[in-house]
Amino acid sequence: MTIRYPLPVQFIMGLNDSGMEIIEPKAGRQPQIILSGTCSYHVHLTPGKFRLRKIWLSGRTEDQNLAKGPAPLVNYIADPDSHSHALAKAMDLVKADGLRCFNRPGRILQTRRDLIFTRLKDVPGLRVPATIRIEPKHPHDFVRAATEARLRFPVIVRLAGDHGGISTVRVDSVANWDAIHTIAWGGRAVYLTEFVDYADPDGLYRKHRIVMIDGKPVLRHVIIGDQWLLHRSKRITNPEADREEIHRLKNFERETLPKIASTLAEIHRRLDLNFFGIDCHVAEDGTMTLFEANATMNTLHNEPSPNRWDEPCARIRTLLEAALEKHIRSQMQ
Repeated sequence: MTIRYPLPVQFIMGLNDSGMEIIEPKAGRQPQIILSGTCSYHVHLTPGKFRLRKIWLSGRTEDQNLAKGPAPLVNYIADPDSHSHALAKAMDLVKADGLRCFNRPGRILQTRRDLIFTRLKDVPGLRVPATIRIEPKHPHDFVRAATEARLRFPVIVRLAGDHGGISTVRVDSVANWDAIHTIAWGGRAVYLTEFVDYADPDGLYRKHRIVMIDGKPVLRHVIIGDQWLLHRSKRITNPEADREEIHRLKNFERETLPKIASTLAEIHRRLDLNFFGIDCHVAEDGTMTLFEANATMNTLHNEPSPNRWDEPCARIRTLLEAALEKHIRSQMQ
């Protein structure tokens, strides 16, 4: 059977559990809907390569009548905290279809931070900070849960479903629980995670983002900063740090990957996802400290070219498109 471009594919899309998404106005243009909890890549795919049809799932719990076509399925819902209802519907859809689905929704549901701790805590070469998930009704619930789980201070408190370092606070001691009132935790699920000081000998922190595509790792970036809560806006910008990141990107497969390849392979085997990201620290001896592993990561959004991230973004896109094409063709034989 000859299959020509564009390749037909159906993306399972979902609204979050609240049923509300952000609408962003654009000057002189129609407002744009900003979807949360996605894999964040479909707008970066090569034009003309895929013929995309979207299947929309609501964030409500009630049943939903769906019109599914014959094309292969790709699950684009990525956040188990904010999109649990849509993911449950996606699981039913995939089960009824009887075919494989790229980034199966049932596997995505297993990427909650507390479940990742349970599934990966004994992977050789990987340090996974203890994490629990609670739904507090009273400030005392934080103290009780942390005590029962025997979490050691400091403890990181973050709202489930939020990303990018927002809604995150560190509680440094048993006398410091009032810090939780700096975030709006009422009515929300919350993660409590033991803080692990991952500073390198020079006192700086380094957060690696490694993207896994059908088990193949690509280093997307290395953020170097002087504080533990590292995100793009906290990156140190000086020539020395720039040179270091460029070196790490160019030499990842030769210098770093041999130290961590078996650990990455085991993470991939246990999570069993086609496409996801890993945020971590990598020590000189290859020991990895895991911050998160899930499909809810921006991996192809880039700064204006030319820049140091052009090459890893291009490689991620090439491998991702090859993985999608392999999946589509396997379902259309």
